[in-house]
Amino acid sequence: MPTYDCNEHQFVENLRRILDSKLRVIVNRMMLLKDDGKYGLSQLPDQEFKKYEAVAYRKHQRATVYAKVPFYDELHKRLYMQDDILHAPRNPNRYHLSIPYINVEYRFTLWGETYRHEFDVLYEPQIRLDRKEIVIGKSGKTTTLLHVLNFIPPPQQMLEIHLPPSTIVFDVRRLSRA
Repeated sequence: MPTYDCNEHQFVENLRRILDSKLRVIVNRMMLLKDDGKYGLSQLPDQEFKKYEAVAYRKHQRATVYAKVPFYDELHKRLYMQDDILHAPRNPNRYHLSIPYINVEYRFTLWGETYRHEFDVLYEPQIRLDRKEIVIGKSGKTTTLLHVLNFIPPPQQMLEIHLPPSTIVFDVRRLSRA
């Protein structure tokens, strides 16, 4: 059973041709939240990196990214101190800051052939000042004002592609058994 990876234009065009031939097709959409380190701060283009400039700095794209100020990452529950390495392109580490994303896959099968289009949508950063309790050694907890990095899910419109109006789209959940 062959599978054809298509870009968005090819996928929609193949679907439109099938619909023009009066065949009915069901398109499956699978969305999967991932945070596997595929996207890091050093890989972002400059216009996207500007969203993180309150807490991070780098010399240029694909350079090591450092923490500008101490901040707390709410998603990963980790505190980064000033000048900590957030992401290094040549030495990926699981403790480095990664950007979560949603992997979206559209797929339809016709006569044993599968056509699919897949893309990733990054979460948006939200940086704010907030009071946090921090445990410092054995001495106890200290409450301090810190920058807090939170990631906001992308809007629903970014997870959709424009399909012909007569298309039925099913949201499919990927279930795995252990």
